[in-house]
Amino acid sequence: MPTSVIGLFEDQDTARKVVDELTKAGCNEDAVETWSGTSADKVSERLVEAGYEEKNAHGYGKALETAGALIIADVDDDKADSVLETMRRFEVLTPEALLERNGTGQQGTQTEKAQVIEEELEVGVARTTGGSA
Repeated sequence: MPTSVIGLFEDQDTARKVVDELTKAGCNEDAVETWSGTSADKVSERLVEAGYEEKNAHGYGKALETAGALIIADVDDDKADSVLETMRRFEVLTPEALLERNGTGQQGTQTEKAQVIEEELEVGVARTTGGSA
């Protein structure tokens, strides 16, 4: 089952380091997205698509309008823990913590670990029968 692992980081430099580490660890580069400077609606839509709750997804979107970089890694379920561990070697932030660092959030917010979102996909098969001519 595909799993989306997300992590919010303070800046694009940190996000690039995380992506480099993920690809060194065997993660397919095409399966890792980096988002920054994107509208809240687009980020929210992508996170909801990955299985994240809409309210929380919108918080990530609002934070990214101001600063930071979000990494979304879509990996096989058996690789999710490894990807999560790699992200945790870097400082992963909550949207509130990112906003606080940039002077636009509330005081006292703690950092949070990267999140794993499992997404179930359905595969359909269409069968047709041919007639004789």
